[in-house]
Amino acid sequence: MFTDILSGPESTNVVTIAWSSDGRQVSFACTQDNSPNGTKKAAIIINDVNSTDLFSYKSTMKFHHETNISCMAYRPNHKNLDHNLLITCAQNDYSIWSSNGNSVAKEPSNVRITSLAWHHSGEFVAFGYENGRISIRNGSNNKLQEIMKFDMKMLTGQQIFGLAFRPEIV
Repeated sequence: MFTDILSGPESTNVVTIAWSSDGRQVSFACTQDNSPNGTKKAAIIINDVNSTDLFSYKSTMKFHHETNISCMAYRPNHKNLDHNLLITCAQNDYSIWSSNGNSVAKEPSNVRITSLAWHHSGEFVAFGYENGRISIRNGSNNKLQEIMKFDMKMLTGQQIFGLAFRPEIV
């Protein structure tokens, strides 16, 4: 069960859960009190899923952020994209994990990312920020180069808490 996966002290909290679109991996973002002064460190635990027993996981990767996780999401599978890609966002950075090589790349962010969404093709990802900005990035490689940005603060007056791309019209 979940508590076996996390195997941490009682002060461990699961913040968000993400499933890969192929159903072979599930990831948990957890926060844990790390010091007497109440600072929190966030752990991302990536697990392979046993196809016959949904609650049987094998932890394959674990990495950390120094601050709380606000969101995470796997890239959708696409015919040209043969490996899973997971983005996790914290207060001052985001990480990109690829199952192709099992590596983690961290990138700084000047503003807290509060939401993210993948385009159904897996080619684009949108970040929503605490300052009301939205950034659209090329998600077909592991670099996530920004290709477009919008300042929504004048329209919403607030941070972006949720994003979604328009579904593909067939």
